[in-house]
Amino acid sequence: MVKMLHMASMLVMLHVIALTAALLQPEWACDLGMDLWTLTVREDERFGYPDWSRPNQEELDRASAKERVVTALIEGRLTLFEAAFHFRRLKNPRVDLRANYRGNSEEECLCRQVITFAGSQLRTGGQDAKVSEVIGRLEAELRRHLEQNGKVILPDVGDVPDLPAISLKIL
Repeated sequence: MVKMLHMASMLVMLHVIALTAALLQPEWACDLGMDLWTLTVREDERFGYPDWSRPNQEELDRASAKERVVTALIEGRLTLFEAAFHFRRLKNPRVDLRANYRGNSEEECLCRQVITFAGSQLRTGGQDAKVSEVIGRLEAELRRHLEQNGKVILPDVGDVPDLPAISLKIL
């Protein structure tokens, strides 16, 4: 029993010494290769941690395409459900829509995502006065569709004229 206590106290002392050294001389951790806070992007990816701070070209293309879809929606060239169809094609497979948007199906969550993006795009573009009108129109469109069909049914539509196959490229 005494040996166990002696060993436990030695372990605690070693930890205290190591922590004190790390606080007083952080470059020692670098010298020993234990500076995990300075991992490079390549090392992060090697360990399975993607670099979320820098979007890759695919993410930039996806965002640009969604912006164009929302522009077509706001201008009345697309319905809410056509825009949601395109958002589904542009969806990042790593993103769980149901965790971020309320809805009984992925299709309904897509519609709510489109509505959120439309409001954000209008606010960002300095069109605050138009936000409530457009959001109200889209919410009413969704509500009517749900009342009529019981669930969201997205149409199968072609490409948006100013979206030259961008969504096909990303898939």
